[in-house]
Amino acid sequence: MKIHIEVVNEDGTVYQGSVLLTPAAKSRKSTTSEVDSRPKRKVRCPQAIRLLWQGGLFKSALSFAAIKAKLAFEGYNFPDNTLMMGLSNADYLTKRGSKGSYQWSQRHPYDG
Repeated sequence: MKIHIEVVNEDGTVYQGSVLLTPAAKSRKSTTSEVDSRPKRKVRCPQAIRLLWQGGLFKSALSFAAIKAKLAFEGYNFPDNTLMMGLSNADYLTKRGSKGSYQWSQRHPYDG
């Protein structure tokens, strides 16, 4: 297939070009980009919670839904019971509130 292109710019200059296209060899579509081709580390729920704490997320009290949403935004999707257990076992967090409306905040800031 031959394509012919003609472009006229604002001052009236005309640019022309043509190209001959040939069928491409069948190629495999890549399912990963260059960025995603690096090896991934498996991160468990307690490690993901610790990363949020180290990032200063728990400076103010957060609900379970807010924590789950932030983890999902970071690419971590844990079942509710796993996340609840990870939050309960984090000795650097304090749980306040009543059943169904708990909030977690840091006991002490991360000092890296």
